[in-house]
Amino acid sequence: MTNNYYNISKTIKYKSAQTLYYAIGELSETINQPFNYFITINFKNITDDGYIVPILFAKFRRDKLSKWYYRTFSTKTQKAPPLTYAYCFENALNKQPIYSLGHDHNIHLHFLIHLPDLHLLELDDIEEIFEKICSSHSVPAGTIHIEKIWNGSLKNIRKYLLKGVDPSCQYFCNDNQPQGDIAGKRAGTSRNLGPKNRRKIDKLNNITRPTPQLLNYFNQNNSKYKKTG
Repeated sequence: MTNNYYNISKTIKYKSAQTLYYAIGELSETINQPFNYFITINFKNITDDGYIVPILFAKFRRDKLSKWYYRTFSTKTQKAPPLTYAYCFENALNKQPIYSLGHDHNIHLHFLIHLPDLHLLELDDIEEIFEKICSSHSVPAGTIHIEKIWNGSLKNIRKYLLKGVDPSCQYFCNDNQPQGDIAGKRAGTSRNLGPKNRRKIDKLNNITRPTPQLLNYFNQNNSKYKKTG
């Protein structure tokens, strides 16, 4: 598949970095949907064509994950809370970026999700569920890895996901590392963690976020600006 539909990105740009940073850092807790599972999916084990990964991921979210989620957690009298997630793609191997979307790509997805009332399920059960909804056929061992997110670990996970930010976005991660080429959207969140809802909640709570101008000042002055999230 040729690159007829998607732009190729090499870093997480400002708007995506900002959305991801605040979604993981505080907004998911504010809306009472804290992330409790950290999932990694290695798309290299699913397809050799890095260009179609965004299509596969969109279908995974829309046609499989969303349907499974609402079917599992809704009751006859109450619909499940909105599906809440954040994600980013990387294309690297052994800490080295890969600038190819052909058969030698190593695209993998880091995916944070809130799953309510899963105290009856073990990690192996959840992993098996995600294997079934991620692919129409069986996937090799190691394709999907799931970890429980424990109290206090989320900031380290956020830093890990944001390591692919553009160097101009050091406010969000000051240890940025190249993470290779990605076709299409590199990072994002569910709608309830997006900019529109964040601005609405910020207005209600009288929260002011750093502007691009302040972030530029931060970059020039090597982290003298105090973070708010």
